[in-house]
Amino acid sequence: MINGNIDWSGGCGNLASAVLLFAKTCGLVPDTTTQARVWQVNVKEEIQIVERNDVVTIAGVPGRSKAIELSFMGNPEKSLLPTGNVVDDLNGTTCTLIQGSNPTIFVSSIDPALPPQDAKESEIDSWIEEIRRKGAQMMGIPCTDALRLSFVDKPRAYTDTTGRMVKEEDHDIRARITAMAGGRRFHHAFTGTGSANLAIAFLIPGSVVNQTISAQASSPSVPFAERTVRIGHPGGVMDVTPRVEFHPSKGWRGSVKLVRTARLLMKGLVHA
Repeated sequence: MINGNIDWSGGCGNLASAVLLFAKTCGLVPDTTTQARVWQVNVKEEIQIVERNDVVTIAGVPGRSKAIELSFMGNPEKSLLPTGNVVDDLNGTTCTLIQGSNPTIFVSSIDPALPPQDAKESEIDSWIEEIRRKGAQMMGIPCTDALRLSFVDKPRAYTDTTGRMVKEEDHDIRARITAMAGGRRFHHAFTGTGSANLAIAFLIPGSVVNQTISAQASSPSVPFAERTVRIGHPGGVMDVTPRVEFHPSKGWRGSVKLVRTARLLMKGLVHA
């Protein structure tokens, strides 16, 4: 919501996992339906949803629920790199701008242009908002909550928010991503659409994400590459499988597959 109005500029990868369940609950599709193709009208992209029989746990979400496989098919008319560049300079900060379902700005956590560690929270907030504003301007889009900023770093052992130790060999890249404006500065885990963009950037040679990881891990074939990327985030590790292709006339195109969960929590009427 922005000033009492719905922000239609983006989507939510995690919420997309509940679309099929909602459709069955409301009688929009037969209760036996296990697959669906969903058209995101506002961003003009298709999501393919498969409800699996297995029950899984995903990092950052409590409990176990039925696995929901999401495939973000991408917009064939839209380049993943809205500026046409693999990296761009935003006020002296080297960034990669990816515009999938939601736009994301990727920055290395060791970029010398970042605010110093002893900077005040207000200074960090101002820096983030200025990078978002400049990035939106370069992408040619409004600077709404849909635009997120993600910091990436090489894998190393860390303790997640549940107290579990995540080993260096258990993830391919570490990352954090901003939350919606007006809330927590950083997401408690990682956004679904942000993970899709990160995984795509992982396979694009020369991107900030690609440069962050080792040469051995980043050796994608051009013009096509596909592999599973393990993202280490504050809540744990999530697996995302991107598929990217380079078209000389259209630039980078891609799709992404990931697994989320969904279950019915409540059902009722709200009277305003």
